[in-house]
Amino acid sequence: MLSERLKKIKDQIAEACHRSNRDHSEITLIAVTKYATLEAIREAYNLGLRSFGESRISTALEKMAQLPSDIDWHFIGHLQSNKVAKATGRFALVHSVDSLELAKKISAASTQQGCNTAVLLQVNTSGEPSKQGFTPDTCRDHFLELSQLPGITLQGLMTMAPLTEDASVIRSCFSRLRDLRDEFELRHLSMGMSHDFSIAIEEGATLLRIGSSLFGA
Repeated sequence: MLSERLKKIKDQIAEACHRSNRDHSEITLIAVTKYATLEAIREAYNLGLRSFGESRISTALEKMAQLPSDIDWHFIGHLQSNKVAKATGRFALVHSVDSLELAKKISAASTQQGCNTAVLLQVNTSGEPSKQGFTPDTCRDHFLELSQLPGITLQGLMTMAPLTEDASVIRSCFSRLRDLRDEFELRHLSMGMSHDFSIAIEEGATLLRIGSSLFGA
């Protein structure tokens, strides 16, 4: 049952917070709805969840139209340039700004629409060629320009750890992002998914993106 899976996740979050001497109020669970039905999302909403994440613009907009208006929707997938205008003004937070070019497009669209878009910079801290995002060095190189773009507000950083059972590799990936966040004096760290969120909490995560552990594989 979804209620039992949610309780288990909350218990694991509480345990990780206790181990790392953190307050659980610092952490937001974002329920990733990529494979979730509307019925399952409504059930999660009725269980008290208010932050949900989608990785496709068209799917997100369809779900927004059919679900309660007080949901905080997070965009967590790769944002294509031709979808930027549809994304601005619709999400509480865009997690996946992976290039200066994309940031400039969001800035232009937000300015044109008269809104402000809260974003995270996606950083590839694992060094895997398959993953998108700034490298830590290119993030540093462009940070001043990124932080001064009109129409967007930088709230933090996002990363994805490798799919591995080696906890030390995962931890290193997350700790690099935390160090970079601290260097920039930003607020949020979006890191940690179903298989590694406990490590992410121990390394400072504030936003957890959890799908399969909540809604099922």
